[in-house]
Amino acid sequence: MKTACWVLALSMIVGCWMSHAQEPQTPGPSPVNRRGSSADGATPRVAPSSVPWSKRNARIVALLEKESSEESIAGLAWLALYPEDILGEDGFGEAGESDVRTSGLLDQASLDSILGNRRFLKVFAQLSALPRAEAGALLFRSLKAALADYTPVYQQRMDRSTQLRRDHLKQTGRHLALSFACTDGPEAKVPCTVEGLRYRVLGLVLIAGNLGAEGMKPVFDEVLSLALSQRRCLYEATDFLPFQQALLIRNWSCDTRIILATGLSAACGDPAKFKSACKALGIQEATRRLTSYDAKVRVGDPTGSAPDFSKGEVLVRFWQVANDAQFDALLKEFGYPDQEVRAAAKPPAVADPAGRGVKAP
Repeated sequence: MKTACWVLALSMIVGCWMSHAQEPQTPGPSPVNRRGSSADGATPRVAPSSVPWSKRNARIVALLEKESSEESIAGLAWLALYPEDILGEDGFGEAGESDVRTSGLLDQASLDSILGNRRFLKVFAQLSALPRAEAGALLFRSLKAALADYTPVYQQRMDRSTQLRRDHLKQTGRHLALSFACTDGPEAKVPCTVEGLRYRVLGLVLIAGNLGAEGMKPVFDEVLSLALSQRRCLYEATDFLPFQQALLIRNWSCDTRIILATGLSAACGDPAKFKSACKALGIQEATRRLTSYDAKVRVGDPTGSAPDFSKGEVLVRFWQVANDAQFDALLKEFGYPDQEVRAAAKPPAVADPAGRGVKAP
């Protein structure tokens, strides 16, 4: 059975949406999983543009300069500017061989994608320049709206995926491959992928934690409750293989412990206690030095040139939570021991009619 399961893993096809017409395509490492359409109708990505790197960067910067702060915050949900949007079979690598409960590799991948978005760097810098109370109020409103946009789309995609898997299993006796969007559909007028809406929620949580934004606890608790509920549902979804659980957590859910812990550092209201608790649990603080959003060359750009810090820098702080046990212990320190129990949600799994695990194709 174990061998059969991994045969299924190696046969999984992940579809990608074509890029949204109004968003310039981000150059750099190509998103993974472009081997064609999967059974739920996703379309493969178009070929990368031949526009030179410098011109494409200039076009992206010009677009961002025209946006207001509110427009840029809303735009965090567009997938096109994330450098390595979605992980799947072809790019899973080491993460696919590790238990999502005990590995921090998927969290790090989400963090890297968010920090690689020029629009995120712009929003981070603009909010950092505001008075703390004003930034906190804007973050609260924005995160509340982002969560309201994301939650129903997540549930719809999960329900649709579950129904498709049920129908496919009934008709063929095999489990349907998972499919994820890696860019926005060309027909989209507003951000509508669960992958992109998730990035906006997590990006705002990360910024709130870095700025020590005040008054964020109520909306942060909503994000945390949802994330823990999603985690529980996916862990209980017994018809998903471990690598499928990991893909759904990485691409669709808000259960990204590094970012949630960083948000908690502000929401808890006691930074000193938070640092002390992290030290006791072995959770280390880390800082990433990045360029400004309008830099000619950013950290990580595959140009062979040194990053351009001539227009300033952005220092992003985060807390390196390694696994579920560390994160749950940290939550308990701040009165969240039964947070997951209170989060009401139903597992999306569909039981195998034969009462077994995933069937081999």
